[in-house]
Amino acid sequence: MQNLLQFETSPYLLSHQNNPVHWVPWDEKFLLQAENQDKLIIVSIGYSACHWCHVMEHEVFEDEACAALMNAHFVSIKVDREERPDIDHIYMDALQLMTGSGGWPLNCILLPDGRPVYGGTYFPKDNWIQVLNSLVDIWQNDRKKMYEYAENLHAALKSNAPAPVSLSGTETDYGDLLDKTVGKWKNGFDPEFGGPRKAPKFPIPNNYRFLLRYATLSQNQEVADHTLFTLNMMAKGGIYDQIGGGFARYSVDAYWKVPHFEKMLYDNAQLISLYAEGYAHYKEPLLKETLDETIAFCLRELHTPEGGWMSALDADSEGEEGRFYVWKYDEVEQLLGDKFALARDYYNINAQGYWEHDHYILLRQTDDAEFAQSQNLSLEEWKQLRSEIKEILFRAREKRIRPATDDKILLSWNALMISALCDAYRYTRKCGYLSLAEETWRFIQDRMKRDEKYYRSYKLGEAKIPAFAEDYAFLAGAALDLAEAGLNTDYLKEAETICRQAINLFWDEEKKLFRFKSSEGQKLVAETYEIQDNVIPSANSQLAICLFKLSRLQHIPEWENKARTMLGHVLNAMPNYGPGYSNWAMLVQFMQEFKEVVFVGKNAKAAAAELMSGFHPKSFCAASEEASAHPLFEGRFVEGKTLKYECVNRACGLPEEVFS
Repeated sequence: MQNLLQFETSPYLLSHQNNPVHWVPWDEKFLLQAENQDKLIIVSIGYSACHWCHVMEHEVFEDEACAALMNAHFVSIKVDREERPDIDHIYMDALQLMTGSGGWPLNCILLPDGRPVYGGTYFPKDNWIQVLNSLVDIWQNDRKKMYEYAENLHAALKSNAPAPVSLSGTETDYGDLLDKTVGKWKNGFDPEFGGPRKAPKFPIPNNYRFLLRYATLSQNQEVADHTLFTLNMMAKGGIYDQIGGGFARYSVDAYWKVPHFEKMLYDNAQLISLYAEGYAHYKEPLLKETLDETIAFCLRELHTPEGGWMSALDADSEGEEGRFYVWKYDEVEQLLGDKFALARDYYNINAQGYWEHDHYILLRQTDDAEFAQSQNLSLEEWKQLRSEIKEILFRAREKRIRPATDDKILLSWNALMISALCDAYRYTRKCGYLSLAEETWRFIQDRMKRDEKYYRSYKLGEAKIPAFAEDYAFLAGAALDLAEAGLNTDYLKEAETICRQAINLFWDEEKKLFRFKSSEGQKLVAETYEIQDNVIPSANSQLAICLFKLSRLQHIPEWENKARTMLGHVLNAMPNYGPGYSNWAMLVQFMQEFKEVVFVGKNAKAAAAELMSGFHPKSFCAASEEASAHPLFEGRFVEGKTLKYECVNRACGLPEEVFS
């Protein structure tokens, strides 16, 4: 018998519809049900590509004894963290307060009013039964103790947002702030394998986008070398799909070798942006190849005919993690014949690439030019052979049973993909990338917006769940990127409108921050204010960047003041933990110097495109081939000429005539 999850659209929730647990989705009426029935609540949070979520489902939630215990004494709520990050944030914060760590699956026990009293991640069956029985006993016999604990934990949750540092009357030395931040950060660089000196390793793109900017602007060769080394090591490692393109979520080791095989849209979108910027700066062919292949992967595996982008590919297939992606020695030898020796050496089908159960993870350790030379081949000959090898292996792999696809479409992740495609276009000049970005923008406007409000999730023709601050933040960023990459200032007005909506829906005047969830609709047990940057930058840092840029480009000075106030929340923390504030650090770089470069005249767009193909991290470029009333172009058009105007921190130089 199916439970109430059968009526949901999330693949993660639907995967639990046949569990004997009487799961229900998150809804206020089920919280009321818990109160009316005098039951505790289990809220179990995960996502479709989470390996240990699957394991706990099979071991615990499919077990009749566990289900009977849960059904008798609890209201059990399943949550897809990707659909409801607002709920996930609250109970993840609670779990970290309770245990000092977190992760998924996230399982919290709540009072009927939603306040947490116990939490953990993965539980084996016997442990889960023991924990639930213990909590039922306390609920029935010592309820006062449980309420006292909930009250203390709830107070800690509500005080989660820090107070801002006052910036009035002081002049922050932003250069010194960034130097101190990077100075401490460098101590954690891994000189042998790139990235941080630890395992597991997440390819957090925002960290390296900031470090690339810092290296460029401060001419710091050590940081520049580390950033390039890291990008190369990730692209050559097992974390990158050497046959089909695209990145897995993270590497379980320090070597970028063994991935946790799930592939997420948000990772790949941000990594496209990173590799595009890396290519613009370093001009390394591997970086361009990686960004092109990653876009090809996303198009092939995640793009929908409607124009949106699906969320993720599972780590598992046929009940085994990574089965779709790994190879047996004999299998590759049989497929490749006389090309096998080349593939074996190039992709390390040897002790270096050995994983487990006689399977190998393909990875690289040399550059193509070095490998070609070692095989007495020209680079062109080797590239042709490599292409043939990849094609044979790709076609063979396509016959395997595929990992499941999480086919819901999420607003913020699709916005990140728009930005990624804009970055790829501006640095490669492949027009198809810009066309895809514009198509995705139209999809969002047509399918994920209703009555001037945006919605978080879309599937099967239905947009649902009012969008969160994160969604508005990255959509505004996408509009800014479309405005610049496409040289279309109409998108600046779109970005302004989105930010105004975000202010109306999420701004907390007392905290001077954006709430993650709108104050409209169902209240949760605590407000969350996402501040620290993680695998995705925080909603507040991204909105602060958008507000700052628009304050200059659209002449809205009060928005710069708002962004500076927001920055005050993290100034003290930034030097001690740079990786957690890298998007804020990019805001600091914009505040140091923001340059508007404007071309006006008959060859304006060609001149702008040439400029934008280089890496200019603190500039915004605009172009118009005719007279325009937009503030960036007003009074600047001269018939028969192409003029370049540069303004730095609101100070403009004389126009320069461009001959192109």
